[in-house]
Amino acid sequence: MHPEKPHDVDRQLAPRLAELTRSHEANPADPALALRLARGLNAAQESPQARLVAGRAIEAFPEGGDRNVLGLLWYERLYAIAHQDPRELAAHARHAQKLVRAEPEVAWTHRNLALVYYYTERDAACRKWIDRAL
Repeated sequence: MHPEKPHDVDRQLAPRLAELTRSHEANPADPALALRLARGLNAAQESPQARLVAGRAIEAFPEGGDRNVLGLLWYERLYAIAHQDPRELAAHARHAQKLVRAEPEVAWTHRNLALVYYYTERDAACRKWIDRAL
């Protein structure tokens, strides 16, 4: 879980998160904006909200959208899950493996699978998939 967050982080991030939240509410179909918000929420240690924002953006991801943005949304979602309830990551390993099989040439699929293995403390598997991502 998250260590105690310093209060200066809250003061520094709060205005930017408020701005991103307003922008996202005005344009919820923009996956790049959802990515920035999810990343900011994770940085502020607001894992449940980051998970929700990233998950909704993944579900609504437009056909033909930027696949790199999709990969980064998955990363933020997995990161949020790892910091909210790491035991739940085991279920996401199967989905991450499926993405690797579907798009073996796409580095982010390998990186995201490595992230799952990192947080589930499967070090050898993590190293294997990071090597493949590189």
